[in-house]
Amino acid sequence: MSDYNFFVPVEMCGYALSNKFINPLRLYIYLKGSCQGQIKLGKEDVKIIATELECDPKSIKNNLAKLLKANWIGYNPKSSYYFIRGFEKVRGLHWFDSRSSAEFQKSYLNNFKAFAAGACVGYLANYLRRGAVERNKGRSNHAAPNSEGFPVSSRLIAKLLNVSLGAAHKIKKDAQQGNFIKVKKNFKHTGCSYFEKRSYERTFPETVGRLRNSKGHLVVVDSDLILSVIRFKRRKKSERCIRGY
Repeated sequence: MSDYNFFVPVEMCGYALSNKFINPLRLYIYLKGSCQGQIKLGKEDVKIIATELECDPKSIKNNLAKLLKANWIGYNPKSSYYFIRGFEKVRGLHWFDSRSSAEFQKSYLNNFKAFAAGACVGYLANYLRRGAVERNKGRSNHAAPNSEGFPVSSRLIAKLLNVSLGAAHKIKKDAQQGNFIKVKKNFKHTGCSYFEKRSYERTFPETVGRLRNSKGHLVVVDSDLILSVIRFKRRKKSERCIRGY
């Protein structure tokens, strides 16, 4: 399979993370990069795909069945051809609203879940940052959003993807370890010394467990700063990527 890159809708990545559809999506992306929209898949072809995706042929068949059931691909028994649906068709099937897409490269197939996680978390960070910039326009006395990233809580990730808080932590960690996002710890100064910790906790009980000592000063652990490494763009409705996508 030759090298390629194109832009994958962010909501497809979110859907895959929310519905345990990562492996079917990975196969779908692989097939899109391997043909002009239709392909025959004999036993030997399945073996080759399994080798390239570092899994067993049974997994390929199972994920192929899931893609057929979801109508992300079609099949003509007379010609034995599989038809790979376009991104716009899949968007329509699930009523996806956003046209934002994340740049994908062939090498990401080896770390696909991390890519999907990075696409979602990185997009969320960018979205929140843009909103903050818009709100702060004209407020010269207000600090600009941090260039090292924007605070994104795991609870917000969990809400966006409809997953548990633990799963949201894992998604953020996967994206970071795959180098699709940069994460920086975020501390807010309270203006108090560390010796005032107990008094501060009584006044602000929501900070219990989140207070730290920073050179004798009391700071609050805030949501991590997230900076996306992935490039995003908005797909046009009539846009076609390379290889007929």
